[in-house]
This record gives sequence, structure tokens and C-alpha cells, in this order.
Amino acid sequence: MSKHLHFRPLFVLVVLITAIGLFAGGGTARAQEANITVKPSTPNGWTFALEAPTGSGEFTAGPGQPPLGIGSVQLVASSTGAYSIGTNAFAGLRLDQLTQLTYSTYRSTYDPDNHTTLNLRFDIDYDSTDGNAAPRGQLVYEPYQSGFQVLQNTWQSWDALAANSAWWSTSPVGEHCTVVQPCSWLEIRKRYPNAAISANNGRLALRAGNPWHRSVTASADALTIGVAGVVTTFDFEPESPCTETCYVDGSKGSDTFGGGSPSSAKRTIQAAVNQVAAGGRVIVASGTYSENVTVTKAVSLQGPNAEICANTAENLALSNAKRLAEATIAPGSGVALTLAPEADSITIAGFRIAGPAATGILASDAAAPGFDSIKIANNMFDGLTGSAISSTNADRTAWQITCNRVVTGAAVGQTAVALLDGETRKLLVRDNYFAGAEHALDASALAVDAAADATIAANAFTGFDADAIRLDRRALNVTVSENRIQDAGVAIHLLASGAGASDWLESVHIQDNDIVDVSNAAVRLERPDGTVGSGVAELCLCGNRIEQT
Repeated sequence: MSKHLHFRPLFVLVVLITAIGLFAGGGTARAQEANITVKPSTPNGWTFALEAPTGSGEFTAGPGQPPLGIGSVQLVASSTGAYSIGTNAFAGLRLDQLTQLTYSTYRSTYDPDNHTTLNLRFDIDYDSTDGNAAPRGQLVYEPYQSGFQVLQNTWQSWDALAANSAWWSTSPVGEHCTVVQPCSWLEIRKRYPNAAISANNGRLALRAGNPWHRSVTASADALTIGVAGVVTTFDFEPESPCTETCYVDGSKGSDTFGGGSPSSAKRTIQAAVNQVAAGGRVIVASGTYSENVTVTKAVSLQGPNAEICANTAENLALSNAKRLAEATIAPGSGVALTLAPEADSITIAGFRIAGPAATGILASDAAAPGFDSIKIANNMFDGLTGSAISSTNADRTAWQITCNRVVTGAAVGQTAVALLDGETRKLLVRDNYFAGAEHALDASALAVDAAADATIAANAFTGFDADAIRLDRRALNVTVSENRIQDAGVAIHLLASGAGASDWLESVHIQDNDIVDVSNAAVRLERPDGTVGSGVAELCLCGNRIEQT
């Protein structure tokens, strides 16, 4: 249900005042008409208010066929509650300037007397000329008191200025018009010729709540207000849900909004991911998002830096000064972004993914064919208590991990990017920067299991006590080239772990890498005890520069 909304004053009041001036000046202009759509992202000055516990309000499709558009505003009140939607755009308006006041309602709940529905009311100043603009209670229009049956499950229209209209006052000042003996609009005008909607933020509202202590669920639409020849109709509508592109803004958005434009953005990434159609885009504004997001469909998640590498091209060790303000995903614990096993064709680009989350991106437990076409690009990972990217017990095909900046925490002993347990085909890891805590035991930068047709190129690695790059179990047609690796335990580790390993290395090219200051080995080929297989074929260690101080 919608919460209270706080927005800028309604611009309609300016239009009304201007038009009132035209007609008061004796002009012969024709009546002006305007339709204004009121919805969560564009409330045009209308706000919800809980007046007595309990109640709620929201913009909904239907019910049935509303008088205007596809939707309406629905208000709910318990037997003792009251809830309203109103505007102060008409504050100060004299009642003798009102020329039209109509609206339509639809009551969904049962009432044996056919009385309950949404009433119309406003804060009343019975004498606008006495210098006291404070509200003196409210003047209330109750449809049933005009002699009509308020039917259930049907739209009905009410004319609050009709000859048989019934109005009553909530305060003793209006003692001549009571809920027992209401007054017609004409009688109101005669008794209080200088009456006005209170100029002191006087509110005109539709309200659910009644003196019979009956719960009510009812909807309203097509509220029409005529002021000195200017006729304004308010069309209450739900949001149009985004499908192809959904926008997210953590500071200005709301999950009740449709998300189809920056001005109607969702508040949370998860709400946009849930709403967008498969193959669509979620565009996230800068800010901090403390949420654990789960992606269950093909989608492109784009932060403000979706097209801007996290690193400087000339020196990957330097962060890119051209980066815009970040969209930071930083939940209090757990995984920032979880890819569900059925999800393929996912892009995550242009974010900062940070602690106190444990893991940045998790894609695990997917049986073959597993995860296909995952692109992780132009992101910054820092402050995590675990891996930046983790995938275990899953097959992976056509992954691209490019232009990311991964800075591990001081005490993190886990692999920064771990693609383990399963098959890894057509992998590209390029232009990334990996910085580890040098004294975190067993900390590795990049570990890949069963790699086939993989390229690991032009990355920078520094400060990992274990391995900078580890190819485990099997490597077929893999190129590791043009990387700069320094301050690592092992720069490149080719490891045949697990009994039954076969065709351990075939067509593996380790070439043109720059390896500086390793504590154990620049390149290590290792077959632990108990493993079997056909060994190594076409291994090229070519053109590497190894410098040890």
C-alpha cells in the first residue's frame, strides 16, 4: 500500500488563479478545461493521509471500468479508521467561485444500508473576511444523504452542488448543518456568504471513514472542480509498469512508481529487476543501495559508469578519474548480486559493489548448461569480506570479465574471482586490476576450473600471497598474455587437482607477460599425488619478462 507522499505544491492553483482573474475582469473567454493525471510518480500536489487508525490508500487498475483511463484511487478504512487523499491547491478559494464539483465512486465492500462510500470534504473558513483564516472544522458532502442508494460493485457519479446535495459540518460553528440535518449547497451559500476553503493550508479531500463504524473499501475517479469558468478534472491512475527499460533512483524514486522514466524511477534495484521483461535494461542512478539483489532473468544492469572502465588505460593501477558518481550496491551482509541458476544473458556494468557485503556477485549451483553469456564489466569491488565474483558447482559459457577494479580487504583469505567446480568455456578476462592484501594467507586473485577456449590478457595483479592466476583441473586452448603480475606467491599456477584428471594441459600459451617479484614461482606446473591423465601438450612459455629483486 502507498505511504504518505510529500511533493511540491500543485501548479494547478496558479492556472486557477490566473483564470479567475480573467473571468473576474469581465472577459468573454470560453470556459477552460484541463485533465490532470494523478499517479504515484506525478501526484500533482495530492497526498495520502492516515486520519484515524487504521487505513490505507493506493492507485490501482480498475475496479471495473473507471470513468477515466484504466484506474482509480482506492481508499480503505477499518471500522474505526479514516484515510484520505487530498490537496491544498484550492486553499483560500471562496465557495461562491465554485461552479462545478462532481466525482465518481465505486464501493467494493458490503453495507446493509448502502450508505458507505468515499465522501468529499474540505477545511472550512465560514467567514473569509474576518482576518482569521484558520480552519473551523470541515464541511462534508455525503452522497447517500442526497437521497441516493450507494450501490456495491458499480461506478456512480455524484454532483456535490446539485439542488438536493447534502452537506454537514464537523464543528459547532456550522451548527445549522449537522450530520442529522444536513444543508444543501444553496443553503450553505446563503448561511455563509463569505465562506471559503481555509486559506491556512485548507485541504480538499476524498475520505474513507464514517460515523457508523463500518469498514469500507471504495475507489474514486474523475473528480471535477469548476472555478469561475475553469474546469479541472483529476484522473487518478496507477503507474504504467516499465518493461523494456526500468529506471532506479534510491533517493528520489519509489517502488510504487512505474519505473519507465527517470522521473518515475523505482527506489530499489530489486523492484526494477522484478518488473522488467526478460532481455530488458535496468538503469540505476548514483547513490547507495543497501540491498541483496537476486536476478532471475536475462537483464542488463547498468550503473552510471556502464561505459567507463574502472581503471586508467595507461596504468591499470590507477582508478579512472573520469568515473561519474557511483551507484554503490552495499548490503549489510550476504551477497550483493545473486544470479539464479536459470538466468543467462546478464550484464552487470558500471557499479561499485562494496562491503560490508560478503560476496559481490554469486553464480552457483547451476547444472549444465549452466550460466551462459554473463558480462561483468566496468565495476569497482572493494571492502568485501569474501570474493568479488564467485561461481561454484556450475558450468559457465561465454563469460566476459573486463575492465573491473578488484581491491580485496586486508584480512580476506579467499580468491578474489573464483570460477570453480564445473566447466568454464569461452572465458574472457581482460583489462582488470586485482589488488590483494599481501599478507592474507591463501589469497589468490583469479582461479578458473576446467578452462576451454579462454583468454586472460592485459590484466594487472599485485599483492596476492597465493596465486595471481590459477588454472585448475584442465586447460584447453587457453591464452594468458600481456598481464603484469607483481608481489605474488605464484604468478601463474597450472594445477592438475583431483583424481582422474585427463588432458591436463593442451594448447596453452603463456606469453608476453611481465612478472615481477614473486616469492615462489613465476610459472608452476603441478600434478598433486593421486592424479592421472595424459599430461601436457603444446605448452608455450614464450616472451615473458621475469624480474626478481
